[in-house]
Amino acid sequence: MPENAGSRLQGSKYDKILRENMQVVLPGIMEKVFKLDVVKSKELKDKIQITRQKEVDALCMVTDANGGSYILQVEFESGNRPKMNFRMAEYRAMLHQMYDEPVKQYVMYMGKEALNTPCKIDLPGFKYEYELISFFELPYELFLSSDEPGEQVLAVLANFGDKDPFEVLQEVLRKIGKDTPEGVNKYYEQLRIIVQLRKLDKQLEKAMEAVSTFWRKERDVLFKWGKREGIEQGIEKGIEKGIEKGKEEGVHEGQLKKALEIAKEMLVEGEPLERIAKYTKLSIEEIETL
Repeated sequence: MPENAGSRLQGSKYDKILRENMQVVLPGIMEKVFKLDVVKSKELKDKIQITRQKEVDALCMVTDANGGSYILQVEFESGNRPKMNFRMAEYRAMLHQMYDEPVKQYVMYMGKEALNTPCKIDLPGFKYEYELISFFELPYELFLSSDEPGEQVLAVLANFGDKDPFEVLQEVLRKIGKDTPEGVNKYYEQLRIIVQLRKLDKQLEKAMEAVSTFWRKERDVLFKWGKREGIEQGIEKGIEKGIEKGKEEGVHEGQLKKALEIAKEMLVEGEPLERIAKYTKLSIEEIETL
């Protein structure tokens, strides 16, 4: 059964977040999840090119406490991949061909559905296996105890045990806000995306309300994002009405649409009506209808 293209597109959102945080996330995962005693690590090019190019999530040369060196490859997957075993086997063959070093491979599963991704190949003359780990099998405290906010947000993918998801989300929000006063909005935005994998959007909204005294709602990117989305939806309706009105009055649709689109952007950015009117040549009344 071929992988769904929409599923791959959806998964790219989560891949992007992991890639953004990889430098701070990977050391903790190597130690706490993979149980590797790494004392030295050097990032390798994550684009493997032999006859075709393949991009991996994390690739580095590491040295452990016993002096052993090997290549570590880590992949993060948001859904089950029926052919993941062959994909990882292909990676491994390429890595050996390129570097001629021992290789350790791990795939970390972020999805909510039951894990059924194959992690081995058992065919005549072809035996292969890699390490497959589900976030849901790991305690959320493993990630929340980290000093790195990029690692803390991964707590929402782990196992909450007997804890209510609402309480866990509150813990994560407080931890991020306390440890990362600068740039906190970046991690709140990442959290908003990652909770979709666990369908905890509504619980996150409630948790944000509960910790609003700790971190003012007006400064929270989630609140601003929702507010902006609402504004844009309202403006879109206004643009449609404006175009229809323009058609009735014989105004060129293209010119009007361009002016209304510019007015939309300026409204979202909070520009004064007078400035928008001067710039777009629209009347105050037309802009107010947006």
